[in-house]
Amino acid sequence: MGDYLGRIDRSEEIIQSLEQVDSYLKTYNVDVMIVAGDLFNYRNRPAQIQSSIGEIKRIFLPFLQSGGTIIAVSGNHDHEIFIQALRDTLDLAIVERGRFHLAPEPESILVDGVQFALMPYPTAHAYLGGTALNYKTVAEKNGAILDGFKAKLAEIQSSLNPQLPKILVAHIHDIGSSVRIAYRMSEGEEVLMDVSNFADDWDYVAFGHIHKPQYIRAKHVRYSGSVVRLDAGEIDDDKSVALFEINQQGLVSEPVLLPIESDPIYRIEIDESDISHLAKICHPASKALVHYTLNYNSIERNHYQMAKEIESILPRWYGREFVNTNQLNQAHVEENLQRIEDIAETVKRYLDSNLTNHPRGREILELADQLLAKEGI
Repeated sequence: MGDYLGRIDRSEEIIQSLEQVDSYLKTYNVDVMIVAGDLFNYRNRPAQIQSSIGEIKRIFLPFLQSGGTIIAVSGNHDHEIFIQALRDTLDLAIVERGRFHLAPEPESILVDGVQFALMPYPTAHAYLGGTALNYKTVAEKNGAILDGFKAKLAEIQSSLNPQLPKILVAHIHDIGSSVRIAYRMSEGEEVLMDVSNFADDWDYVAFGHIHKPQYIRAKHVRYSGSVVRLDAGEIDDDKSVALFEINQQGLVSEPVLLPIESDPIYRIEIDESDISHLAKICHPASKALVHYTLNYNSIERNHYQMAKEIESILPRWYGREFVNTNQLNQAHVEENLQRIEDIAETVKRYLDSNLTNHPRGREILELADQLLAKEGI
């Protein structure tokens, strides 16, 4: 909630996606909704967060009042202190039948005979204590957090009833996941994990953190992805929620993916002749999120006026760049002139070095000068 793409506030679009999710809760008589982290953009001002909480209440309170449960873990975009305070004070949890359970720290809960292990984003605050906090480098810190995550997960798992189905909800980065290049992180930047070491121990695994929706090695292990296309790295992503059924024997069948409509994102390069066609290029123009590069000639047109024309067609542009082709052409001319001078000098040096003792050397050099001059070289 409260995310921006450049200059564009995404709140309205995100709210529409959440309303689609709520419609699925009703249509499929869902008992539990899982949110695998990143509820809020931690850069938001208090007023924005308060507004976001209000929208969540408006959308999902009827689901909770009908007996539904929402289970969420905190993600890397959720401010830990705020999430802890929200857990303590959020009156969404105070309804007659349902429950909103938010986990800023690792824990397990039981809902209608199903066990949930909740593992928020791996941070020192959530997973380390005592001497484990005495790290000196980022690598040591990440290694300690990884060990702490594994230890806490093993502790929770050992406490679960083997006769009851169990679901893991975690906000982590699996080394086997497919991510856009711009999102790739090295071991020095965050805690990377190999989930193949523990994913098979669960009836279903709901992962958050990687925005691209995908299964990880098996149909019961899934990154749900974000509810909208958050930036240009997700242009081709089809957003969805995963619907699945659990009974006492475990996962009943493969999850069903329910689509979430998301506004399109474009990155385009245009010149003046393209402006009249923008509504067709970026469809639907009123909803399209567009980053454009405008090629213009400063002698012929004012690029600010052209930008106003573009904005009237694409009101949700989120980024732009201007390229003055007149300056590029001038630079190209100067580069060519320099290249011509270099060619002439090369020819003259070659002839001079090879005609030193030639009886007609001076005559040939004079002829070469005349030819070069004639050809504009």
